[in-house]
Amino acid sequence: MYETIFQLCKEHYFLGVGIGVTPKFVFTALYGTSNIPDSMQRTMSAHNLWLSNLSDVGLIGFFPFVLLVIWFIVHAMKLYVQNKQLLAAIPICILIAFVAISFGSSSVFEMRIVWLGLGLALTIISLAEQKRNLQIT
Repeated sequence: MYETIFQLCKEHYFLGVGIGVTPKFVFTALYGTSNIPDSMQRTMSAHNLWLSNLSDVGLIGFFPFVLLVIWFIVHAMKLYVQNKQLLAAIPICILIAFVAISFGSSSVFEMRIVWLGLGLALTIISLAEQKRNLQIT
């Protein structure tokens, strides 16, 4: 499965194969056909958000995603270093969980609780930065 996805990334490195198309290639590699039966509810995915994202949207879409994650990590670390409180550690914990989950499953997009957690972490970071900005002025 991963060999197929690595090959897709090599062949379509710039624009990718299209959003949501990677499971079709994985299905073809596993079953020898791209004709997915109507009775099948789900197809096989990449089981890795990072590889799935790279093969779906290529470097042009993967790079902004990586920048967003890096931005998130930098701000979460900065918040914790400045405050060293339990509330400041929550975004880091959520990010660690997100990274761990995303390597184990590419169906993270369907897991609403993951996105709610990321939203909570972003809210904590944003409120802490607003509070800090108010104290400065």
